[in-house]
Amino acid sequence: FNSELLQASLDNVDVAIAVVDQRLRMVAWNRAYEDLNRFPAGLLKRGGHVRELLRYNAYRGECGPGDPEEQVEKRIRHLSARTPYAIERVRSDGRVLAIRGNPIPGGGFVTSYSDVTAFAKAEAVQRELAGTLERRVLERTEELERTNAALSAAKGEAEAANSSKSRMFAAVSHDVMQPLNAARLLAAALDGVSGEDAKNDVLRQLNASLDAVQDLLSEVLELSKFDAVAETPVVTAFPLGPLLEEATDAARPFAEEKGLRLTYVDTALWIRSDRRLLKRVLANLLSNAVRYTQKGGVVIGTRRGGESLRIVVADTGLGIAESDQARIFNEFQRLPSGAGAPGLGLGLAIVDRIARLLGHALSVESHLGAGSAFAIEVPIAAETALRAADETVQKDVFAGLRVLFIDDDPAIRSAMGAVLRGWGCSVIVTEDGSNLDADRYDVVLIDHRLSGVETGADVADRVVKQCSVGCIISADQTDAPRRAARERGFGFIAKPVREAQLRAVLQSAVAQRAAE
Repeated sequence: FNSELLQASLDNVDVAIAVVDQRLRMVAWNRAYEDLNRFPAGLLKRGGHVRELLRYNAYRGECGPGDPEEQVEKRIRHLSARTPYAIERVRSDGRVLAIRGNPIPGGGFVTSYSDVTAFAKAEAVQRELAGTLERRVLERTEELERTNAALSAAKGEAEAANSSKSRMFAAVSHDVMQPLNAARLLAAALDGVSGEDAKNDVLRQLNASLDAVQDLLSEVLELSKFDAVAETPVVTAFPLGPLLEEATDAARPFAEEKGLRLTYVDTALWIRSDRRLLKRVLANLLSNAVRYTQKGGVVIGTRRGGESLRIVVADTGLGIAESDQARIFNEFQRLPSGAGAPGLGLGLAIVDRIARLLGHALSVESHLGAGSAFAIEVPIAAETALRAADETVQKDVFAGLRVLFIDDDPAIRSAMGAVLRGWGCSVIVTEDGSNLDADRYDVVLIDHRLSGVETGADVADRVVKQCSVGCIISADQTDAPRRAARERGFGFIAKPVREAQLRAVLQSAVAQRAAE
């Protein structure tokens, strides 16, 4: 009766139970154990050795990875040693079993198998949620750190900007008042001066004082404009030689006034950059070199290194101490050795900002009392452009180039037509773009301010169907013509137009034609 009662009790338990005697032979089990293992008929029997049951499960992969016979022998040794154990195992069908084994007093061993799949899944979900929460906390923390860093940087920039503006007002107030005060005194003294030569001398000094004021205000205006307007570089391939010539020609009058030699070393190489912004860099470097050079001269040339080109402006001026070379690119920095030179110390600050905008490396080599060499590194253009540049030595390089020139001034139309035809171009000149029968041009040159209501950009939109190179020409100092040029992918030339600038535009069209 007790045996039947015990068996009935075991069969009503959800936990699978198996009992072996001290000889490891099966003596008892319940229905849950049968359902768990699904042994073939006759394999599970009272008095049968547990080895056969273990071998059956081992070969089905229910005892874990490894050789089945080794798995069986390992379990036999464990049961024989009568060592209690508790493990979890994942069955082939995905169920998770909590297996516990305990020895029976007097011999034998009882093993229970509990299905803990639901608990294991809940635990896995909980771990995943904890991991997700931890990741989200980490991400939020990193995001907050980035936001705080950005806010700190923005605060630093704002404080630096305010400090810069304060220094600017202080510097401007001092440096502008000096020549204005001199101009006022000279103007007052003019009435009391007798003699033509003496008056001319006073007028020359008065003019110099006013020029100094204009130069100072121009520097401040250029920096403030650069800060206020988000410049977008227009990077194209163009020949460097004409740009070096233009920059040198612009600085030559100031050099000659000081008795300095100013030369440039020509190059046939083409580069990739924003021509207008790079010209501002070279103009500022040359102006700075002339300003701080008292005798000798200034030279601008190039040094090639692999796929890049270093444009170098070298002078025989005052030189810069090594301890000062880092701060000279900050606003309103003038070195003690150059205290007598005019200016606010903005030229190199503008150069540094443009160089960073263009992604061009800027460097300086200098020794106090032995001159300086400033360099900006630019990428060399593709081979097609270089071949086109080599062709510029030929007289007929522009032969057959179709050029459309639109300007409302008849004298300018006549002069431009004569120049372009002299270079071998096929030129069409017109006042407003009317009566045109061609759809494609190699070069389109359009004045921005025309006599009608339309601007040059409006006319370009109306009459130009297709062109290789477009360029807007204007004396307007505002950003309007430059912005109109950028929006249409055109270049921009400020009046008065120099021959080197015009050749550079035509050479761009030649390079485009060669590439096509």
